Amino acid sequence: MNDQRTNVAIIGSGEIATDLMCKVLEAEGLSLAFVAGRDPKSRGLAIAKERGIETSADGFKFLKAHSDAYDIVFDATFANAHVEHNAFFSASGKFAVDLTPAGICMACVPSGIDAMARQIDVTQADAVAELARELNEERAVDILVNKAGIAIVTDFLDTPDDVWTRTMQVYSDAAFWCGREFGRHMAKRGAGSIVNIGSIASAVLFLASDAASYCTATILTVDGGYTSW
Repeated sequence: MNDQRTNVAIIGSGEIATDLMCKVLEAEGLSLAFVAGRDPKSRGLAIAKERGIETSADGFKFLKAHSDAYDIVFDATFANAHVEHNAFFSASGKFAVDLTPAGICMACVPSGIDAMARQIDVTQADAVAELARELNEERAVDILVNKAGIAIVTDFLDTPDDVWTRTMQVYSDAAFWCGREFGRHMAKRGAGSIVNIGSIASAVLFLASDAASYCTATILTVDGGYTSW
């Protein structure tokens, strides 16, 4: 019987990539060639090695050097890296799947809406205040979904102080600045809603619901995580 499975590569060694690895290993039509990341100490690469999968800490460089070993690549890195990655994958005739939340959200946003985009550093109170003023001058902001995030993957014991500080600035300070500044305008109008999303809290609720029956978690043990495979 001929093996008709499609060769697959995964770039990234974080939670999304590790969860995907478990699913690919169980898929009858896929064969996982390797997992490439950037952190040689990452838990994702360690788990891949434990399961007998070839790994590399050279990330995208490794994929470029071994492009003949896979047909599909799942990109679970960061949004900024996808521009460079996609240019190579497209030129090489590879089918690339963007698995980061930012990429997935683009497929979920309904068409036919009037949307504006602004890029600021939400850890700067003055920048947030200016954005709130600018947007409310153009059109009243009725709902604020407070969900700025940052993902720097490193072992806990090796986490530098500046990474910890930056992470807390994004998740804590920025949530406060945004809530306060947009809340000012809502209070003046006497109406408005602010939705603060905690990553772990929302994940617990999701994984504990029937909606999560199709997936596993890689850190939270609500439904077994990748150890259930």
